[in-house]
Amino acid sequence: MEENWDNFKKLFPDRKDRMKDFFVIEREYLDTHPDSGYFTEIRGLEDFPDYIDYLPQGAIPAKVKMMYYLPSLEEGMYPFVGFSRNEYMSFLDSAVAKSIDAITETERLLQSKEML
Repeated sequence: MEENWDNFKKLFPDRKDRMKDFFVIEREYLDTHPDSGYFTEIRGLEDFPDYIDYLPQGAIPAKVKMMYYLPSLEEGMYPFVGFSRNEYMSFLDSAVAKSIDAITETERLLQSKEML
């Protein structure tokens, strides 16, 4: 069986079992970073604009409300079966680097258009 997320979902069809690893790592982070944006920005949001017109109406406010939960520290019988802690951190590092690169490139393009 190929090692991919679709096959992992077949092996662990219960979403709660699949997501425990994510929840544990997220909760550990939040417990050690009480000043994170999750507590200072997201949890306090009462309203959020629906300003991205190509997304379905209400998608952004619905997602923001889903982010209000505080993840559980409950580990499964077999913790970290979908990925290791290092794989998770590597994914986050890669996602942040790609986001920074995209923002930097967009800023560069905007500045070059302003100079024309």
